[in-house]
Amino acid sequence: MNRTFKYELLDAIPSLAWLMKITKNEEVLVKHGKMVERRDRFFVSGVWDGNFEEGNFVSAKFSCCSGGIINNDGDVIITTPSHLQEAVFSLSQTNYLIISNSLPFLLSEVKMGLDENYYQYEADFCSVVFGEKDAAKFIPLIEGYRVRMHRNCNISIADYHRIEEVSKGVDDRFNNYNDYYNFLHGVLKRIKDNATDGKRKFCYGMISTISQGYDATAVSALAADIGCKEVITLRTPANDNGKSIALKLGYTKVHEIERDAFEKNEILLEAEAAASGQVGGMIFEAYENFCSGKLIFMGTRGDSIWEKKRIGVNEELAFPYNGYAQASLSPTEHLFRINSIIIHVPLIGADKWPDIAKISNSDEMKPWSVGGVYDRPIARRIVEEKGVLRKEFGTIKLGAGISFHFNTLTSLKRKMSPTSYESLIAYKAQNKSNSINSLLFKVNFVLSEFPVFFNYLMSKNRIRFFIDERMCGQKSSPVGNLMILWGVNEMTKRYKL
Repeated sequence: MNRTFKYELLDAIPSLAWLMKITKNEEVLVKHGKMVERRDRFFVSGVWDGNFEEGNFVSAKFSCCSGGIINNDGDVIITTPSHLQEAVFSLSQTNYLIISNSLPFLLSEVKMGLDENYYQYEADFCSVVFGEKDAAKFIPLIEGYRVRMHRNCNISIADYHRIEEVSKGVDDRFNNYNDYYNFLHGVLKRIKDNATDGKRKFCYGMISTISQGYDATAVSALAADIGCKEVITLRTPANDNGKSIALKLGYTKVHEIERDAFEKNEILLEAEAAASGQVGGMIFEAYENFCSGKLIFMGTRGDSIWEKKRIGVNEELAFPYNGYAQASLSPTEHLFRINSIIIHVPLIGADKWPDIAKISNSDEMKPWSVGGVYDRPIARRIVEEKGVLRKEFGTIKLGAGISFHFNTLTSLKRKMSPTSYESLIAYKAQNKSNSINSLLFKVNFVLSEFPVFFNYLMSKNRIRFFIDERMCGQKSSPVGNLMILWGVNEMTKRYKL
């Protein structure tokens, strides 16, 4: 079949978003933002560890991109990022197939919306914590339609009504620390070369995140090796400020930021995150003036992949003891708007987590194992071999994330920006769900998450009695579901031309 891409540039939409439509007569139309790269045989949004001009993202060892290519047989192959933190969405209808890296873009194109009477959107998006096989594959729309979510795969399209997923993965095996370290370094170096290729319409800068913990610090050490010179760290608390470590690693631009700066935003940052399935986590999004047009190196899942005593090691990228608040989904609508790409460094080669876990527990890593429940020998070795002292990092576990999962609408007012909160309340007033089903949903949530609320009350009253809450946080919350409905609705407006 002799297929070609027909392109339509849309200057007004978020710059990294794209949507492909294959019709019954096999016409392939691609609508896209201004920073989507396009050639006769491929289009792509993002970067990967391969030669840019060759467009070989389908076969890359690790890709932080989505896009499509026409192969020698005339089939269209769509690729997703090589992890579960971002998805590509598809909707098959009688006369056409639509695929997009943006759910709001797809919904705008087909003039559909999410269902206000469906209460499991947060669960569907955040089910990535259960791994590739058990993550939700579909999300419902109004009138019984469903959108399919594709993660960590290539999608082969022989014709407009027949698609097939092929899982991604690397053939490399890691027998020792040097195998793994060299793999990480090689992938990051090739990603950097791809991102700065002069044949691109736009070459990306680089910025990392750093703290005094293990993951961000190790990621910044790896990023420094490939030439990254700019880093962001929280100003407070002082025992998590990574400025002094960044300077030791050779960084020349260190931005100290405030954790709650997003609370002053007037551009609906909370909606951007929620539309991507993540309810909370807007710390770095408030600093888009630093991050725009750059690769952003982050330590996502380092707390599992690099932890020495982590239970449940597997090859499916499943983290069953992580609640939805730790789903760590990329804020894709935000990234598309500011033309930035997150590199989730610990997820590079993470489908070989059993190999990595064996290395963490091997004799060769004992000099970098400090014992206790907070022990990540691989991350420690990466950093210490760059000249950072043992006492300067990885001594206390602190969390920097922000989640709205357990909030009520009343308490949410104290955590969101006034602009976003007013928009959320206005949406709720205009979109009434079934009152009985809504009440049952709220009661079920409170009962299922009872240990969390109980422990909070005990702690607040300084009573030393707690219930195991490790399996909590894995139910859709009333606030979380509402925020996703609101976020998708707001972001869909950006694609209405």
